[in-house]
Amino acid sequence: ISVSKSQTKNGLLKTLDELLPKKRLSEEPQSNANNNTVLCPVFLSYETDNETAELRLGADVSAPLADEDIKKLKKALGEDKVHLIY
Repeated sequence: ISVSKSQTKNGLLKTLDELLPKKRLSEEPQSNANNNTVLCPVFLSYETDNETAELRLGADVSAPLADEDIKKLKKALGEDKVHLIY
């Protein structure tokens, strides 16, 4: 996920919190116990005016791989801001 400094001022962090499911560390990393949706780790590319940082979000945050969930992320962030790499 690519995020710019200006996006974080517009409620983006709350949106990400709503779209990226949290899991207990005791759960299996590749599935969500609630609905068997496959999950993957989340990497964030954070861009300021002068710098870019590549971050891996904590083990308790995962991205759902279902088409509908990816569409929601792209709608919230922009088509060019969400990339699925496997």
